[in-house]
Amino acid sequence: MKNSKIILRGEQERRNKLPAKNKHKRPRWEVQHYTVCDGWINTWTICSTIASGGHAKETPVTFPTYKKANEELEQFLADVVRAVKDKDMLEPYDREEFRIVKV
Repeated sequence: MKNSKIILRGEQERRNKLPAKNKHKRPRWEVQHYTVCDGWINTWTICSTIASGGHAKETPVTFPTYKKANEELEQFLADVVRAVKDKDMLEPYDREEFRIVKV
């Protein structure tokens, strides 16, 4: 019985009842922006309209990896620099206003 795993009666049944998403949940990453009123928060959302009522629903954006979150943040900051050059914004964001955290 060396290196064998003993599962108590009822344990396997309990495991089988767990939702699949909780069995092997991978960490997600989000970009947070520092705000004066609320501190560090995720201000990146996807806005969708619910067909039944026509109400807008905002879902926070998360990323599967730190690398992907960082790529998106860098692209966003590059777009902001272009917007300032095109005079669509007065000044760019500072990179220190953002951070990437595991959620």
